[in-house]
Amino acid sequence: MFESTSPEIQDNYQHQIEINQALTDGIHSAYYINFDDDSFIIEKVTDDVRKEFKKFIDSTECLYSKTADVYCSKFVHKDDYERMCLELNRENILSRLKKQHSFCIQYRIKKNPVYDGYFEMHFVDISRNENEHKAFVTVRCIDEQKKIEIKQQKELEFYETKAKESLDIINELSGSGFWYIEYDIDGNRTNIYLSDKFRYLLGYKNEKEFPNTFDAILERIYPDDRDMIYNKIHSLTDGREEFNVIVRIMKKDGRYSWYQSSAKALRYLNGKPRLVIGTFVDISENKEREFLNALVASMSKISYCIYVMDLNNNSYIRVRPYETLERMIKNGANLEESIKVWMQHVCPETRSLLEEFLVIENMKEFFKEKDKVSFDYKGIHGWTHSSFIVVERDENGVAAKVLWMCEDISDEMNKRIQHENELNKYFLLSYTDKMTGVFNRAAFMRDIEMYEELGAENIAVIYADINGLKSTNDFYGHDAGDKLIMKSVKTLKDCFMRKEDKIYRTGGDEFVILMTNVTSEEFDEAYNNLKDKLKKKEILSVGGIWAESESDIDLLTRKAEKFMYENKNEYYLNHPELDRRKK
Repeated sequence: MFESTSPEIQDNYQHQIEINQALTDGIHSAYYINFDDDSFIIEKVTDDVRKEFKKFIDSTECLYSKTADVYCSKFVHKDDYERMCLELNRENILSRLKKQHSFCIQYRIKKNPVYDGYFEMHFVDISRNENEHKAFVTVRCIDEQKKIEIKQQKELEFYETKAKESLDIINELSGSGFWYIEYDIDGNRTNIYLSDKFRYLLGYKNEKEFPNTFDAILERIYPDDRDMIYNKIHSLTDGREEFNVIVRIMKKDGRYSWYQSSAKALRYLNGKPRLVIGTFVDISENKEREFLNALVASMSKISYCIYVMDLNNNSYIRVRPYETLERMIKNGANLEESIKVWMQHVCPETRSLLEEFLVIENMKEFFKEKDKVSFDYKGIHGWTHSSFIVVERDENGVAAKVLWMCEDISDEMNKRIQHENELNKYFLLSYTDKMTGVFNRAAFMRDIEMYEELGAENIAVIYADINGLKSTNDFYGHDAGDKLIMKSVKTLKDCFMRKEDKIYRTGGDEFVILMTNVTSEEFDEAYNNLKDKLKKKEILSVGGIWAESESDIDLLTRKAEKFMYENKNEYYLNHPELDRRKK
């Protein structure tokens, strides 16, 4: 088919074999490319190539980069143009040849002026050493092959759609949804499909809302059930057991419901799973009934009182009465009056959590969207956990009967409060300067990051540096230096006393004050007060700046520091003997 005239190819038998393999039926043209000098040699152009392309070939200057750009612009289909420009880039080709030795690129040609169809470029590395960068490339028409592939793909999609439609009908009639997972011959998951009925049972309409991915399912499964589902699927694919699970999954409205799923696996001859297909049924109604029965049974052992409230008839049933409360209720089974008496047992600081909810009409409104709610509150005997669960609705779906249970959680809450207090203590310690009690540098970095992220308005920064701290330490000892530091802190605290003012010790003798939500007048008053105090005792050099709006707090701090150094220079002019810069 082709006789090589290149001495390089004659010298390399392996390259000759690969090039001969590249030259099969359908060759359009063949070239040698030398990327080192950006040149190429035309090895072959078949007779059936149109005149337009031959004219283009004859007009080239044998520069690869220029010819590749013109070729893409003149002949490549518009939908493949950008991709081919990247594919034919010199660096991209060399990078791929370094990894693969040979590779193919498929693309479409414009209908005019050459041909409307699919083509393929086949690149083979013919470099003899790492210092050479040469390749042999052939171009062939693969249009017929591509048309067959597209036709087969469309047929597969057609039959797959018909199969899914049939399964959808069967599952619609049975009230269940189906799903399947496909695997390759090595057992790797390649595809997952969820039926429309599957999504409907969870409150979703289409694939956009709930995509066909394993992660989309896993992230909606109740956290405590995820490991179980993951292990069950692996057990099924490994052939160890059947797949039949009951699992809680979050619906679109954010509520968890109960579902049962069963599945079977079809396998390759090597035993690896080929297809896992399963059904999906909503069992929430039965499961919630079982759950409520079990809940009442278990809660009756630990709750000090249980009542069923009849919201429509303003009454209640004592399942397990609270004797102290029962003795105080004078009007029998009147729900509203009983609630008023019960509220007297709730401490004022937590009463607001309950008093609005425990109005019959408010409860009905609240339970339109929810089936249960819980409150933790403090009563006269200690902390209580109250749960309210809808056990019956009327024909309009309005809550009619609600189970109300109270559990003593005093020990748990006291431990939780103690733990939170300890955490807060350690948190404050990590951001507090041990010696002075003001915030430390870590707190400063945390806060400026927060302000820069959220934005800050009406903010001021004051930069302060202690004068003569090193001299005090050297001549009078560190105890005297510590007293100077504490005196400096007291001076700053006397001037910046608002709750929004924060003082940070950012170095041994350096402090930064952040004032937020401060007007320019408030800043001027506090800053001038500080400077007046420092006229009497020059223990600090300071610089300050106010900004109406500033997101770069670090920049504002540097400006304040600059003003501080100007103040420091004035101090050294008056006290040259303390100027360490001259020593």
